[in-house]
Amino acid sequence: MRFAEIEHKFVVTEQFDLDAFRGLVQALDPALYGFALRVLDRYFMTEHGCASRYLIRHRYDPALHHLTVKSREADPEVRGEINLDLGQHAGDQSAAVEAFVQQLGATAIGDIIKDV
Repeated sequence: MRFAEIEHKFVVTEQFDLDAFRGLVQALDPALYGFALRVLDRYFMTEHGCASRYLIRHRYDPALHHLTVKSREADPEVRGEINLDLGQHAGDQSAAVEAFVQQLGATAIGDIIKDV
């Protein structure tokens, strides 16, 4: 389970009552509540990754700076995920990451902006 990720994501409409949802979550008294940030994930695909069902993600935000290999599974709730911590000390390494993955034959397949 060391490299397993288990999560469930929700896609909601603009009419979704986020404040009511936050209240319900807070009522459960979670250990980590009140942490929120906007995340930009950049995804890359290689020919081998396409055949072997994995992709590469670069994430740089105020909390994390990771280069990740993520498996693509039939059930997206449970998948393999291996993170390399690039560290915050050097700042955003997007240009270096892009040059690195291009050497692997990767092409950018898109960005996702999400609120966590």
